[in-house]
Amino acid sequence: MEKIGNLLKQNDSPVLKSSGSTTTALSLPEPLELPQWAETLTQVAQDKRHDLAPGILRLWREKLKSYRDAEINEVLLLYSGEFFPSVDAITEIIERRREVKGMERGHSDWERWKAENERAQAEGRVLTPEQMAEFMNNCKEIFARSSKQDLQQKSLDHTALHQARVLKGGAKA
Repeated sequence: MEKIGNLLKQNDSPVLKSSGSTTTALSLPEPLELPQWAETLTQVAQDKRHDLAPGILRLWREKLKSYRDAEINEVLLLYSGEFFPSVDAITEIIERRREVKGMERGHSDWERWKAENERAQAEGRVLTPEQMAEFMNNCKEIFARSSKQDLQQKSLDHTALHQARVLKGGAKA
């Protein structure tokens, strides 16, 4: 064990020595910052007695990049399957939870509208069904009169145009 410790102390830097006398610097990628959910993923893997394969975190990170860390962490903590989940199972659960929250939000919007409408009715700011029917009948009458007046006006305009043509072009009937 002492030999391994000495080797680790000697090979402290990321520099490779080639067989010749020159050395080659090894460019290592920047250490990736672990997402907040990585620790929870590791705990779930341990709980389910699952070994995380090399590079699996990169795959999970790529597939989960469009989701918030808090969402991922919450779903991992709530996961109750018998076996270790796939990343696709986690994304599916997140999507279902988002859908349910959207429906709840829509339901609360409807409830808010109903409450506001009831308050407006109590204050007399909303027409009753009878008042609405009377309003609609009045509108129909106004549109009917308007249409008749428009037709009469168009008829008069057409007659005047015809008379103007007759006067201009001579007496053609």
